[in-house]
Amino acid sequence: MKGLFINFTKSLLVLSFVVSFFVFEKSAFAAVPTDNGLLNCGILNRGANNTDNSVPISKLDMNDNVETGSSYNEIGHDDKNRDFDTVWYQFTEPKQIDSYYLKTQNTLGTLVMKLTDVNGVVYDVTSLNRNGVLTTFSTPYQNIKKVELINTNTSTSSIAHVFEWDLFGTPVASQSIQAVAGADGIQLTWENVTDGVTYKVNRTTASGGTYTTIASGVSGTSYLDTSVVKNTTYFYQIVAVRNNVDCSCSFEASAQTLQNNRAILVITMTNGLEKEYDLTMAEVNAFMDWYDAKDAGVGKEKYSFNKTWNKGPFLSRTDYVIFDKILFFEVNEYEDTTN
Repeated sequence: MKGLFINFTKSLLVLSFVVSFFVFEKSAFAAVPTDNGLLNCGILNRGANNTDNSVPISKLDMNDNVETGSSYNEIGHDDKNRDFDTVWYQFTEPKQIDSYYLKTQNTLGTLVMKLTDVNGVVYDVTSLNRNGVLTTFSTPYQNIKKVELINTNTSTSSIAHVFEWDLFGTPVASQSIQAVAGADGIQLTWENVTDGVTYKVNRTTASGGTYTTIASGVSGTSYLDTSVVKNTTYFYQIVAVRNNVDCSCSFEASAQTLQNNRAILVITMTNGLEKEYDLTMAEVNAFMDWYDAKDAGVGKEKYSFNKTWNKGPFLSRTDYVIFDKILFFEVNEYEDTTN
């Protein structure tokens, strides 16, 4: 699924467009590779269900989506009477939960998902599919504030080994990106996914094409792409990175760079006098916007042109044209090959 932000600028055709109780080298709660889950880039808490999740005994970070070997995390009770049977995450904003993904290394334990909405209503989801298949609920769960994955089996021989767990739904936060072309390049802005991540900026010249990373380690939520060619459409995707692992990517946005076009604006006055100006298309558009507004009865009576040629000894030269003295005008656009 891709989103597209489009802005239109007159005459310029601008398109815009969880560390575990035992220390593991990798933790296992991540999202389905290449998909955008609600838990992507989030840090999950792990602790004991009988403490009402008040104090997490550890935090589980994202991993590299490796679903083999010992890259799992354990949920359950060990033979030293230590309780780490619950993993939970609390959203900053309520979410609609449509589906889930759960992949375990074994079939031990009894895993249950608990979803709590903003009113404190708790939904228990049992008989979970643990085979790494995206499973859709028959009815979406609305306004969910907190999610938990619990091993309800207290036997020390029933510890669940979980590779990955994630939830999917709408709205998916922080996947939006906006691209706007300007004189200095294409300005990208996006929402922050979560604290503690950096971003990669990917770019291609074909929608859905093969992306090239043009920037990495970006700590903010904006980037100005100056390595662009005029009159070219670029497509962008922002990827959130935690611990050198891609954990969430945005929708796609596009923008077309501005053409370095100019125009000869010829204004014919009511007395037959012609006034000629060599302008950028942005300047032409500004004049036309003034004229249209004044024609609708809004704005100043006169419009000024700052003349940068033949200034002679003067600090500045300014031409003023009066609205009701304009008979007609024409715009002769040409390509500026000097830039």
